[in-house]
Amino acid sequence: MALSAFGVLFDAETATQLGLIWLTHIGVDRALGCELKYPTGSKDTHLERV
Repeated sequence: MALSAFGVLFDAETATQLGLIWLTHIGVDRALGCELKYPTGSKDTHLERV
């Protein structure tokens, strides 16, 4: 989100586009349930047990 905001504020078209693509990618992954999880359950992720 910060990258997109930077692009909009400073009229940096490439930063805006990359930020929006990145945000869309994250949103679609979460909507489809493609988060990084282990087979032991959705509480176990690559970072830590939630």
